[in-house]
Amino acid sequence: GDIRLTKNRAIAIAFVSLLMGILASLVGIGGDTMLSPLLLGLGLLPEVVAASAGVLVLINAFAASLQFAMVGEVPWDYALWCAGIGVVASLLGQLLIDKGGWSQQRGRFRRPSSLVFLIGVVVILSAILMLVLGALPIIQRWSSGNIKQLFLFDSLCDGDIF
Repeated sequence: GDIRLTKNRAIAIAFVSLLMGILASLVGIGGDTMLSPLLLGLGLLPEVVAASAGVLVLINAFAASLQFAMVGEVPWDYALWCAGIGVVASLLGQLLIDKGGWSQQRGRFRRPSSLVFLIGVVVILSAILMLVLGALPIIQRWSSGNIKQLFLFDSLCDGDIF
């Protein structure tokens, strides 16, 4: 499960990781979505990849939340609802893994491939949702006949900041 590094392989991994970080930040997804397949391809154990992805998500989410809290832009009622749903979904997911036979210690599959399958499903669903959510504004503009506005960038601000 360990990576065997040579000088050339280390340089290649650093370059690919930098490229993935840039692409992830431009697209607006967490780096774990792009880094997990790379780590699996390098031969890391799926348990290590899943744990690494979880730590990356935790760090990214905490940093973003902290930034919003520091400028007073956290809608606390919405944040508490999301936190509650996240806790319930985590508990249900853990229950599904334990009782559904996906657990590696006591499940009926007891294979790392089941964890790889779950990571793959999450990555594929993320890609599909990004495609759909990116295409919806374009489809709405097309159907409204607003062809000139079709591929223009929308403003990130609502106008009352500047």
